[in-house]
Amino acid sequence: MIPGALPVSAKTGDGFDALKEYLSNALTDENLSLGNDAIVSSARQAAAIAAAAKDLSACLDALNTGVPVDAAASLAEAALASLSEVDGRTVTGEIVDEIFSHFCVGK
Repeated sequence: MIPGALPVSAKTGDGFDALKEYLSNALTDENLSLGNDAIVSSARQAAAIAAAAKDLSACLDALNTGVPVDAAASLAEAALASLSEVDGRTVTGEIVDEIFSHFCVGK
């Protein structure tokens, strides 16, 4: 047997419990609750979340330095727009292009 391999049989089901346990341990840690915590499944989602965090931080900085609320609100709106890309509420042309760049569409 190959070192690190898990024998699994699709015919008999042998090894599936060991495989599920291995995947559960590999993909989670004691701090993660799959039922309650968010999972980021793509680099695009991670980038959108990072952009939202950056905009929210800039918004807080602006408010703390006395920038008028309506001016700082544009940063909060930018953060909200980034977060709406994560769950699909907003889909820009750039996102559509990125998605279709991963597929081969023939005639």
